[in-house]
Amino acid sequence: MQICTSENILAEKNALERLAEQTNNDFRQCITTLEVVAKTSKKITMEVVTASKAGKDVNVMMNFFEASSRLLSGRDLQSMSFREKMDLYFVDYDLIPLTIFENALNAFNSTGKIQEFSRLAEASELMAFGDVINTNIRKNQNWSLLKDYGIISTVGACT
Repeated sequence: MQICTSENILAEKNALERLAEQTNNDFRQCITTLEVVAKTSKKITMEVVTASKAGKDVNVMMNFFEASSRLLSGRDLQSMSFREKMDLYFVDYDLIPLTIFENALNAFNSTGKIQEFSRLAEASELMAFGDVINTNIRKNQNWSLLKDYGIISTVGACT
């Protein structure tokens, strides 16, 4: 409210409270949103704040345990787009592949069907190849391979 007053912007108290809720009380994002909104309007109302859609990305608020769980969950994974799977990988690109590797055996259905064993073998091959890519990334500082590493070690292994 103090910033709005000093910048000659009329602001409703409930609109500013709503903005704080939408941004999970991220002060920097509130200020950035106020700056953007002030370019088009000199009055901050509930309608303006709601229309701004200022909010935190769900994946930013997710920890790597939740992201790994979603990637290893067959029913969640089938409904996700490729982009959503990659976003989960980038929640923590160091730990997600390790968590996938550690929990892949438990994630595959232990029905004893040959199809399950072949899926597990394919996932293991992808994770091993992903490890080769990760070694190249770290050893040669070839960070352009990071996306490929995610596709192979995580998304490919989980699909």
